[in-house]
Amino acid sequence: MADLMKSFGAGKVLVTGNPVRGAIRPLAPAPRDPFTVFVFGGSQGAMGINTLVIEVLEFLGDAGRSHGLQLRWIHQTGERDVEMVRAGYRAAGIPADVEPFYYDMARRLSGADVVVCRAGATTLAEVAAAGKAAILIPLPTATDENDHDGLFYALLRKPVV
Repeated sequence: MADLMKSFGAGKVLVTGNPVRGAIRPLAPAPRDPFTVFVFGGSQGAMGINTLVIEVLEFLGDAGRSHGLQLRWIHQTGERDVEMVRAGYRAAGIPADVEPFYYDMARRLSGADVVVCRAGATTLAEVAAAGKAAILIPLPTATDENDHDGLFYALLRKPVV
C-alpha cells in the first residue's frame, strides 16, 4: 500500500477494501452444540484441503467421541472431489453435509463456528466480514505468493489460526 501511495501520491490513492456479498456481515454467534466446521476451497474446490480433511477425519471422529464432543461438518468440495469426500466421511462414521458447491455462503458462514478455507483475498474479506474464526490454508501454487500476502495482512488486522 505504501508503494502505491508513494508512486501515485497519497491524494490519488483511495483504499476501499475488497467487495463482499451484501448478505455477509458480522453475524450472530452460531450455536455451540454441535460445534460446526465449514470447509471450503473456493468455487472449484481444493483437492489439497479435501484430502487433508479426509485424512484427519478418523482421528477427529475418535477424539470427539472419546470426549463427548459432537461436531457438525459442512464441506464444499468442488465437482471433482465430491464423491471421494462423501466416502471419506462415511468411512469415518461422521455425518456431514457434503456438496460440490453452495450458493448460500452467507447462511453457511452464519452457521459455522470455525471455517477451514483458502487464504485468497475474497475469502479473507468474507470470513473477516462475517467475524468468523478460521483455519486459513494458503494456495501453494499462488503466483507471487498472493495468498501468503493476504494472510499476512489479515494477521495484522485480527488474530487468525
